[in-house]
Amino acid sequence: MHKCSKLACIILGSLCGIATVIPMLDDKGWWIQSLEFFRLQLAALLLLTALIYGFILRRRRSRLELVFLLLLLAAIVPHALRLYPYTPLVQPQVKSSVDHDEDRMSLLIANVLQENDDYDALLRTVELHSPDLILLLEVDQRWRDGLRPLEGDFEHTVLHPLDNAYGIALYSKFELRDPRVVERVQEDVPSIYTRVVLPSGAQLCLFGVHPKPPSPTENTNSTNRDAELILIGRDAESSKLPCVVAGDLNDVVWSPTIRRFQEASGLLDPRVGRGFYPTYNAKLPLIRWPLDHAFLSDELRLVEFRRLDSIGSDHFPILLTVSRAPEHSAAQADIAPPSDEGQAKNREVIDEAMDSDK
Repeated sequence: MHKCSKLACIILGSLCGIATVIPMLDDKGWWIQSLEFFRLQLAALLLLTALIYGFILRRRRSRLELVFLLLLLAAIVPHALRLYPYTPLVQPQVKSSVDHDEDRMSLLIANVLQENDDYDALLRTVELHSPDLILLLEVDQRWRDGLRPLEGDFEHTVLHPLDNAYGIALYSKFELRDPRVVERVQEDVPSIYTRVVLPSGAQLCLFGVHPKPPSPTENTNSTNRDAELILIGRDAESSKLPCVVAGDLNDVVWSPTIRRFQEASGLLDPRVGRGFYPTYNAKLPLIRWPLDHAFLSDELRLVEFRRLDSIGSDHFPILLTVSRAPEHSAAQADIAPPSDEGQAKNREVIDEAMDSDK
C-alpha cells in the first residue's frame, strides 16, 4: 500500500508538472491553450499530491524523494503567480462605487447554450434582477422567439440570431445609438458595438463579444480569438467615451491573451482583488473557469459584480452594475500599454488571422 501510494503520487505529480510547463511554450495550438484553463485545478492537485507525498515520506526519505517533493511545491509557484491577482490580498483594479447617482447601468451577461430550451429560467432571472441591459450569446431563432416577452420592457434591441452557436442579442431599456453588428475576424462570428445613453444623458460604449475558442471542433489554434480581442481592445482604447467590453471571451482571466487585451485596451478587470467568479462549466462543479467577462474604462466604478444562479445553460449568468464617475478616474488602476515587442506581436497575430480568413 505504501509503495502504491508513493507511485500514484509520482505519476500524478509528474503529469501535473508536465501540464504546468507546456503552457509556457509560445504556441497557439488548441490543446496547449486549453491547459491554461486548468491552473486552479492543477495547483490544487499539485498541493494535494505534495501533502500526501510528504506525509508518506515523513519518517524515511531519500535525497531523490526529497528533490521530487520540492519540485512538486515549485510547480505550484507559476499557478499561484497567475491566480494571486484574483484574491482579496490584491487591491481591486476597479474601485467600488460609493455614490448613488443616476449615471448607473446594470448589465446581465449570459451564454444561454443554444440547445437549452429553458427560456422561462432566463425570464425569471431577468424579472428577479431587473437589469437595464441584457447581453445574450448563442442565440438562435428559437431563443429569439422564446424571449419575445422581453421586448415589451426592453424597447431597444439588437438581435442577430444564428444557428451556429454564435448568435448574439442585446436588449436595452436605455436608448442605443449607432448600434452595429460587426464580424471583425471570422464570418458568422459577430460582435455588437453600440453607444448606450444613460439616464443623465451621458453615453458609454458597449462591445458585446463572443469569439470562437481554440478547440478541435472550432479553431485548431487561438489566432482568430486572440486577434479579435486585440482589435476590440484597440477600438475601446481609441474611443472618446468610457467603454464596457462584455461577453463570453472563451478565455480565462489569467491568460496571456487577456493580459494583451488589457494592455491594448487599457480596460480594467473587476475580478482583480475580488475573486474568480467561475462561470463555466455550470454542470461540472470541479471543472469551472471564469470565461464570461466584463472589462471597464477607468471612468467607471463598480457597484456590483455577481454570478447568478443557473438558467439551464452550461454557463452561469453574470450581473454587472457600474456607475459613471469620470472625476474619480485618476484613482483607478493604470494599465500599462503594450511594449514595442508586444505591439509587434499583436500585429503579427492580427496579420496571421486576416491571412487565414481570406
